[in-house]
Amino acid sequence: MLEKIYRSKSTIELFRNGPLGNYPDELAQYYLSRGYSAKHMRARFGPLSQFNKWLINNKLSHDLGFKLIDEFINIQLKTKKCFVSSGAHFLFKQLIKLLIRDGIVQPFNKPEFGDADINTLLSEYRIYLSREKGLTLSSIVRFSNLARAIVVYSNAGTIQKLRRVKVEIIYRYIIDCGKIYSSKHVQLITSCLRCFFKYLLIKGITQTDITVCIPSLKSYRAAHLPEYLEPAQITKLLESCNRQTATGARNYAVISLLAYIGLRASEVINLTLQDINWRCGEFTIKGKGGKQAVMPLPNNVGKAITDYVIDYRPKVKEPHVFLATKAPFQQLNNPSTISSIVRRQLEIAGIKTTIKGAHLLRYTAATNCLRNKGSLFEACELLRHFSIDTTAIYAKVDFERLSELAIPWPTFQEVNHV
Repeated sequence: MLEKIYRSKSTIELFRNGPLGNYPDELAQYYLSRGYSAKHMRARFGPLSQFNKWLINNKLSHDLGFKLIDEFINIQLKTKKCFVSSGAHFLFKQLIKLLIRDGIVQPFNKPEFGDADINTLLSEYRIYLSREKGLTLSSIVRFSNLARAIVVYSNAGTIQKLRRVKVEIIYRYIIDCGKIYSSKHVQLITSCLRCFFKYLLIKGITQTDITVCIPSLKSYRAAHLPEYLEPAQITKLLESCNRQTATGARNYAVISLLAYIGLRASEVINLTLQDINWRCGEFTIKGKGGKQAVMPLPNNVGKAITDYVIDYRPKVKEPHVFLATKAPFQQLNNPSTISSIVRRQLEIAGIKTTIKGAHLLRYTAATNCLRNKGSLFEACELLRHFSIDTTAIYAKVDFERLSELAIPWPTFQEVNHV
């Protein structure tokens, strides 16, 4: 693989005959498979070449590890012999992963807080959230982070201290969160706390069910009207995407999936090429809680995806449909990336809304389903809600049908029985 980066045979031989052995070839394969150009790779491999020569000159091949790499980087930064960029730091991290894989160095685990028992407990809690609760990766991260936060807040660095956490501390934590976050987010925090302390009860770490004492914040369900875009605004939003570029073609396909099928942001980034059955015109969605559903693929959405995949999607061995437009060409890393795409296109199109994320288009898909004479059950099926009660909020925007239920306002004669 080094031949695709360097033309000089002496440079390649120096790498392969040096202390690093086959690792430079593996690193080259790693980067090239993710769409980096040879020119970009030569710039990143410069520090690695210097590191290889440094090991040879100082006869340090027997002591490869964290300290040696850190020492080399510090020397280069001080003497300014080699510019160690963030890209070079990332390359050295990949090298360390290969060394750990082969058992040449031992993993270095930075201590977190408390004793090993707490860290083990939190690791087991993440497994519990995955296997028993069936949560997605993003939800597992959120729940485990909040569990860690309450442990740190209560200074419960050991199992014994965790047993003695009082309800007053939990109350104080919720109140402090309320000063920073919205009421909806604090509701989420209280739900995560109940889950964590229920787990502690199941494990036998606590003997009292503290969850009954964690307050439920007042919230009026479905008190707001869902915001949505009109058909003309959807057309304007799609037209704002420059389909002659990779970014524009990708964004056009993403917005089409959100607006016409009502996918969640997480479902868009997790969509793979294998999930799409082109012959049958349908695709499989991996939704919340590990649930899967097969949905029809409309012609306009299918064409938007094929235009992107055939003409602009990077030719890399990555199963996910939507990739970054710059190397490394990999899966979009977070659902918030999809919301950022929607927000930027709304700004480009000059459409002003209160909600600016991906869920705005999910609201739009549900609203348009009802306004086009679709039933509430059809909207529920489109959005893949577990309960039709969740879908009922969208009935409030179907003003035409709601008018049929409205009681006529009495006239003056009727009120006074004239």
